[in-house]
Amino acid sequence: MTDETALLAAVVAAPDDETPRLVLADWWDDYNRPDRADFVRIECQLARLLAAHPHPYQLVARARSMLCISDREFRFEGNLDPALEEQDQELVRLRGWDWDGGVSSLVEYVGFRRGFVEEVGMSGRAFLRSANEMFARAPVRHVSFSRTPTALLPELTACPYLGRLRSASFAHKAIGPAGAAYLARCPHLCNLEELDLTHCRIGDGGLAAIAGSPRLTRLTALDLWNNDLSDAGADTLMSSPVLSRLAYVRLGVNRFSRESEGALRESFGSRADFRMPGDP
Repeated sequence: MTDETALLAAVVAAPDDETPRLVLADWWDDYNRPDRADFVRIECQLARLLAAHPHPYQLVARARSMLCISDREFRFEGNLDPALEEQDQELVRLRGWDWDGGVSSLVEYVGFRRGFVEEVGMSGRAFLRSANEMFARAPVRHVSFSRTPTALLPELTACPYLGRLRSASFAHKAIGPAGAAYLARCPHLCNLEELDLTHCRIGDGGLAAIAGSPRLTRLTALDLWNNDLSDAGADTLMSSPVLSRLAYVRLGVNRFSRESEGALRESFGSRADFRMPGDP
């Protein structure tokens, strides 16, 4: 094993830790790869700025929504540091194909964060087929699942590689209450911090399953936009020991009464997002 291979393995083994990435950046500097080293440092700095931003979840959600067409660029649209972001995007445009570790051959699209591929879009079937190779190549932390019907969820939720994820999206898959129940019972989602269920039609029953899951206790962000939730769902959100502590929850386009929406706004304060797409 070469020094570079060993250092990359350390990055993959500790995807949450910035230190192995910066150690590898120093090695690249020493071995005449200054652009690759600068890319890691620039993206680590952007990650620190994001963590300090008052609305990090909204910025990440927006960047993810554009990723399938933005060609590897995880864009913050000037909201963090315009000059630094421009340097980052220029490096991605020039060298992204060389730096993605071959992950793009396994998935539909990739996104760089902290200097490495952390974000991918792929079908559930592709995840089952390629997860082993993908996680060996890059410190992937988020998957946006495409073409993943509810019928595939029993097999998908049995896959231990889900335990590598910190964030997952099933947006626009209409997995329904049954799909939410599969996710809630999944023994491998115990490290999940963010879950996007936009337009999944999980209903009050599906939300109750998520709220009662002993495996999803690390959730900090939950997107429930357009999920046919009623006042019963509002009560679940406010009474759940886990969901009531969410740092961010998106709740627009549901069936809450005026009274329940008011109670949610009072209970969650600025943590609840009822905005429509395009709203400031």
